[in-house]
This record gives sequence, structure tokens and C-alpha cells, in this order.
Amino acid sequence: MKLVAIILPCHNCKTVNRLVLSEESRNKPRCGSCGTVLLEYSIVTGFVYVLTNPAFPGVLKIGFTTRSVESRIAEFNSATAVPAPFEIVAYYSSHDPKKDDRTVHLALDSCRAPGKEFFAIKPKQALDLLTEVLGRRPIYLHDKLFNLAEEK
Repeated sequence: MKLVAIILPCHNCKTVNRLVLSEESRNKPRCGSCGTVLLEYSIVTGFVYVLTNPAFPGVLKIGFTTRSVESRIAEFNSATAVPAPFEIVAYYSSHDPKKDDRTVHLALDSCRAPGKEFFAIKPKQALDLLTEVLGRRPIYLHDKLFNLAEEK
């Protein structure tokens, strides 16, 4: 079992609190002096990612990994059948990445390439849908590369 030790000052009473969190930790850590919640957190076991590739214009690859997204994309990009490198559009943290991936794929079924993790959808539309379906925002968003704020 992995443990994480954190030292946090309480924003309410300024008491310095020493916390130890584990995968089994279920309660919100509270200040030992005043009881204020110190930290909101969730256990991450993987990621749902959105990738693009200039060799496949208008198509996104949406999948999941239980490793880092960067190591997964490096694996894709090392394949000899890939004509250009994949680039990360965004990714979402997940405590159940396989389930989240299925949920996302069902929601995007109308634009899915049969039997594949490729979807004919614009990045902003995909991210809006994933954010709604997953109930959270991406933890990484490459908005400068894709200019998502201006895309319609």
C-alpha cells in the first residue's frame, strides 16, 4: 500500500496539519483544531484521453490507459504503421478508466468508426460531451495547440 504524507495549513485557523493518505482513505481530511475540511481529493487509477493526428484530419482517438498518457502516446507513436505522431488534446483523470471509456464511447457512438477508438468529431464538441458525460473537466487541456476557445 502506498501512502502520501502532506503538511497543510488550515485556511480557517492557520493550524499546521500533518496528514497521511492512502488508497483506503475515504473521509475528507479535516483540521485537528477547528474541523475545517483541508483537502478534496480522489484516487486516480487511470485516464481517458483525447488525441489527434495530422494524418487523420477530422478524426479523434479517444481511449483510456492505466499508465501515464504520455507513455501511452509514445507507444502509439513508435508503431511503424502510424504516419504522423499523435498529439494530446486533453485527458481526464478516472478512478475507473475502463468504465469511463465505455460510457464515453457509447455517448459518441454516432460518430464512431466501427470497432475502433476513432471518432469523427471536432475537439471542442468531443470535450464538451466528455465533460458532461464524465461529470468533470479535463485535468490537462492543450488549448493553445488547438485554439479550442475560438473553435465553434
